[in-house]
Amino acid sequence: MVSSLRHRVTHNLHQAEEWIFRNPKIVLSLVLVVTVLFGIALPKLRVFTDFADLLPQNHRYIKVYNRLKENFGGANMIVMAVEVEQGTIFNDDTLKIIHSATQGVDELPGVNHNLVSSLTHRTARKVFLDDQGGFASESYYDPLKPSRSVSELEQLKKDVIANPTIYGLLVSPDLKAALIKAQLNEGDIDYPTTFAALQKLRGELAKPGHHIYVTGNPVLTGWVYTALLNFEWVTRFSGRIWGDQACRRLERAQCAWF
Repeated sequence: MVSSLRHRVTHNLHQAEEWIFRNPKIVLSLVLVVTVLFGIALPKLRVFTDFADLLPQNHRYIKVYNRLKENFGGANMIVMAVEVEQGTIFNDDTLKIIHSATQGVDELPGVNHNLVSSLTHRTARKVFLDDQGGFASESYYDPLKPSRSVSELEQLKKDVIANPTIYGLLVSPDLKAALIKAQLNEGDIDYPTTFAALQKLRGELAKPGHHIYVTGNPVLTGWVYTALLNFEWVTRFSGRIWGDQACRRLERAQCAWF
């Protein structure tokens, strides 16, 4: 029975082989049609890497991570730093840059707006007692106020130093740099788009006397995508040069033959 089945399979393969060589035009036409169909769908092809796919989802630690990341953030965090060359960040120009950076990061695609933190963000607040002995709070930075006096800037510096959730975490101990942190929504990250928007924002924030630094897993992944794109263009350019050289050599060989 096994030998009979093997004989039938071999016979069918021989018949298929003979049909293919008897009908080369039909076979090539089918190959061309399939190639065209794949070519039409090629622009929609998206190379995408989800960080969650790299984790063992059945592990108990990863299950806890998935449960808590919505409230406390996951691994896809963007951290931007604004640093001054001279003095401290407590001047109107630098505070405006920090606020612009905070607004720009908050508007990036895929950002969880509830998990953005910065000195000038609405969630960074000074808590104090009011005249009636109750608790009150206000933002450290008011974007509607165009400028501040020297005494107001000095008081802002003292308020920041007095808050352990701001000083040393969002503002450096030497008061020369401030951080803007943002968490991206897991599973909804377009790395190339986010990276391009982040690079554009970084260019808009560039001002004399200030340095802008950006880091985080989305930034690293964005650089990888950029390198892959550059490598693709280099490969295409090299392949075109090689193809042109091959065609010229083939033409010279044909002329020499005839």
